[in-house]
Amino acid sequence: MTRKFPVIILSLALLVIIGYVDYKIDPTLSLLIFYLIPVFIAAWFAGTFAAVFMLVLSLVAWVTDVCRFFGVCTLPAVPYWDISLDFILCGVFIYGIRLIKILLEKIRVKNKQLQELDERKSAFVSHVSHEFKNPLFVIKEALDLVMEEKGSSLSDKQKELLGYAMKDTKRLTRLVTDLLDLARIESGHVELKKEKIDIASLADEIIDSRRPEYSKKNIVIIKHMDQNAGFVYADSDKLTEVIINILDNAIKYSPNGSEITIHLRGNADEIYFEISDKGPGITKENCEKVFDKFERIITGNQEGTGLGLAIAKDIINLHNGKIWVESVPGSGSKFIFTLPRGRQ
Repeated sequence: MTRKFPVIILSLALLVIIGYVDYKIDPTLSLLIFYLIPVFIAAWFAGTFAAVFMLVLSLVAWVTDVCRFFGVCTLPAVPYWDISLDFILCGVFIYGIRLIKILLEKIRVKNKQLQELDERKSAFVSHVSHEFKNPLFVIKEALDLVMEEKGSSLSDKQKELLGYAMKDTKRLTRLVTDLLDLARIESGHVELKKEKIDIASLADEIIDSRRPEYSKKNIVIIKHMDQNAGFVYADSDKLTEVIINILDNAIKYSPNGSEITIHLRGNADEIYFEISDKGPGITKENCEKVFDKFERIITGNQEGTGLGLAIAKDIINLHNGKIWVESVPGSGSKFIFTLPRGRQ
């Protein structure tokens, strides 16, 4: 009652004010324009009964207004058909307002439930990933020691099997690391450690570090990088992860002996970074999906978690940048991101 009473008082005050305005301006605008405003307020904030109460008062005010307009003081001169029709319309109006409010409340509750479920999912993924990471690290170290032991009596077949185990262990470690990164970003617990970065130097270091990967496929890296592209204030580790994810993706899907082209330039406000390949390309409708979690558009036996580009997008968004892909099937793909210069 403490909430509904002030709403009714406010609606009554509006009814008086609107009635006076209606009286001074144009009586023909009476019910459907002016007098429904206090009914709407009562229906939305105080409930159905308060809205019906205001509706009755509005109809009385409207009847009085009509009588005044026609110069008639008795009710028989009032058009009863219009009154009944308007009364029905007002009833539908109140029902619609209450229904809209109920639906909006249900949507709010559902959104809150979905948000809670998403938070629980992220917490669960983070917890499970942490639990997996330490045993995987121990397994990997043990395999390294066995395979690197000099004078080992392992047969070639045993070494081959250990190699498969090592490969799968590394793949699971990458998956766990990606899941942890994604869980941290989604939970909002990622804190960027921004510093002044020479973007051209960083790009050169990353390209050199991936030389063993693209050399295996005889891929040639062509660089069109402005060495005077300048500095950006960004998280060096996170930005390195973005470039590695995009570059590794290009290496993965590029044919043997093909080329990968890297463009880097900048202006006073932002830097522009582009990595293009000669891979199979992506259809227009899939260009948006390629940044979704666990989404792998290209078919085939390529390994991957489907999280690299999703993580790259989240990191770029955290830096207030933009990332997108331009591609034509059969003609390769261009992955592009921009970053604002930022400030310290």
